Amino acid sequence: MNKEEKRKVRITVRLADMEFEIEAEEDQIETSVEKVLSAALKATSTTTGLKSLPTPKAQTCKGLIQELWREGWFAVGRGLGEVHEELARRGYHYDRTAVAHALLDLVREGILHRKGKPRRYRYIQKRPPPTAQIPTITETERKEPAISPPSHPESLEDAPPQTATNQSW
Repeated sequence: MNKEEKRKVRITVRLADMEFEIEAEEDQIETSVEKVLSAALKATSTTTGLKSLPTPKAQTCKGLIQELWREGWFAVGRGLGEVHEELARRGYHYDRTAVAHALLDLVREGILHRKGKPRRYRYIQKRPPPTAQIPTITETERKEPAISPPSHPESLEDAPPQTATNQSW
């Protein structure tokens, strides 16, 4: 066979988000495809290594609402619609009933307080979220003891008998 009689073959290859069109003579198509695929795999492995982000952790509706509470979002009374909209604004699209059930769970746990009438409830924090700050002791608090030491009588004979009822802790 001479060169004019060799058939040309055209192949389209799709790999991930890339598409390649390869045209070669029939006897060279296999090596051409291997070369393109190996180059494409090298390119995707280096670019995906750079672009890879940590996958977001799946969170429950209740966990997301607790996160809002920790941020102090419930310092002001909020309605079911407001909570639902805030979750949606942050990219979490839960059904309103799921949000309502999660809010009720947090009310039962004593994290949130519910006030108002049915279908018009407002949710507000019952207790403030824990803070990461450790309270500091001022200089005056260091010098003055918080609890004064008990006074001791001069002699043990004058002291009243120690029983569990009259001991001061």
